[in-house]
Amino acid sequence: MKAFSLNELIKYVKNYIAQRSPGLMETLDMVAVFSDANVSGIVELFFKDSNKTFQLLAKHYGSADTAIFIFTNLLVKPLLIRLNKLALLDQVVEAAVRDKEEFYRLIELSS
Repeated sequence: MKAFSLNELIKYVKNYIAQRSPGLMETLDMVAVFSDANVSGIVELFFKDSNKTFQLLAKHYGSADTAIFIFTNLLVKPLLIRLNKLALLDQVVEAAVRDKEEFYRLIELSS
């Protein structure tokens, strides 16, 4: 299996979001930057701290259901498609929301 750099993964996820939900990326990027000045957008925050990203989405939308939908379908799913690990979707979503170290282990990304 090909190893991807973090920058390649970030670019892939950003393109995936932009193609499927035009305009959403800009909104989510602003929300992420206002919550963490050390990131340039939502995808960077997702890779830095997946749990914080989920919590931020839940707070922004006022709904855990909406947050999990966006988190799963626009952040985790494209990552797993790129890594050819889509079969792990449910397991990775759960880990990403609860335990970022387990999330990193599942996607084989060092923290």
